[in-house]
Amino acid sequence: MGMVALALLLACSRPVEAPQELDALVGFLFAHAMDEDPAALAAGGDNLAVWMDTRLDETLEGYAVRTLDQTTLDGLDDATRSAEGLVGAAVGHESPHDPTTIAASQLTTDPLVRDADTVLAYAREDQGDMACFLDHRCGTFAYESWVTASLPLSLEVTSHNLVQWRWVELSDGGEALVQRNWMVGAAELNVDWLDVLAQYYLWVSIPHGDGSRNMYATWAQTRLTGTDVPETLALHLAVEDMVGAADEMDAWISANPAPSW
Repeated sequence: MGMVALALLLACSRPVEAPQELDALVGFLFAHAMDEDPAALAAGGDNLAVWMDTRLDETLEGYAVRTLDQTTLDGLDDATRSAEGLVGAAVGHESPHDPTTIAASQLTTDPLVRDADTVLAYAREDQGDMACFLDHRCGTFAYESWVTASLPLSLEVTSHNLVQWRWVELSDGGEALVQRNWMVGAAELNVDWLDVLAQYYLWVSIPHGDGSRNMYATWAQTRLTGTDVPETLALHLAVEDMVGAADEMDAWISANPAPSW
């Protein structure tokens, strides 16, 4: 075998290396969520499963993570984005429900009913076959959403989002669910002292026994004017929202008939 051919073979067969520590790992998973080749995403999912096996408790109330890099943001779409000022956090959660059940409950139920206390308006435009995705016959699914939600401090936030879903097979044969989304443009708020310029979100759900272990991460870019509220307010609100949403979804699934599609 010639040296060029050998070099190409080694390059193609070299295993993908993913970060092992959570602060870098969630950004890696966000960046590779929709790669054509799933190798990097699968490697990251394997490392996340190992991390949650021993350190999930460290994230139950929030865990600071690195910001997304500029290359990742540039690859999302044609919009001009900046990583400057982004701050990030992750939250872990163990659920008695498996990834497919959680995904189906999110995708097939009306947020205006399921999350009536927080979701004030909602519209969605699918890009793909939801039933095919939930049946694991299609590997990906996406949609655009327009959401108005209420947050603490009497805040109301309206956002336009692109949401992407994917199944990825891990080394143990299980399929992890990966969802990432980001705001298309800045959010609209009912106050003039806070601007949410950008927000990015990741959810990874890994089968565990009859249920799942889940990691949620968000990165926010905000601007505050004329107030003494801490700069990290939006991130703290997002962490509280992730914790509450995970618990509420578990309660919803337990209290309602199994979703169908």
